[in-house]
Amino acid sequence: MDAKSGISGAGRGGLATNIMDHFAEANENVVAYGLDGHGHLPEIVQELAELREATSARVTFVPHRIPMTRGILATCYAPLVDGNISKQRVRELYQDFYSGEPFVRVTDLPPQTKQTTGTNFCLVYPTVDERAGRLVVLSCIDNLVKGAAGQAVQNMNLMCGFPEETALKALAIYP
Repeated sequence: MDAKSGISGAGRGGLATNIMDHFAEANENVVAYGLDGHGHLPEIVQELAELREATSARVTFVPHRIPMTRGILATCYAPLVDGNISKQRVRELYQDFYSGEPFVRVTDLPPQTKQTTGTNFCLVYPTVDERAGRLVVLSCIDNLVKGAAGQAVQNMNLMCGFPEETALKALAIYP
């Protein structure tokens, strides 16, 4: 997995002491971080293992901080068990899996972070690299909404019996 994260998603973790230092470090710069084990790696492994009905999953996850304020674009790769599966069939599987999910959209084209700005949507684009025999899935979110805050509101809605979309449809565009 390779994930590109805006400044607000990469955290400050000792990278800077004030906003100007942070901007100066981030502007015109891309940096990989968390190579020895990112904080989200355990949950990624847990969820992939559950999907595979296995005790664990081997995952390489390399996040990168890029010079934009918000958004995360992830590209995920996995070997295909069935090397003859078509791109269309993979797309159908993803559409079936996410049907009924109010904030996930399986897209016709690779998603861009600006398409999710201010929303609680996750855009997902599955495809097949036929040459390499790999599944390639791109996804993007606005981490300032679909990140922890949006997840908290969405989960609270479900736990309290409110419609899942409550308070999550309005655009949130600051910063």
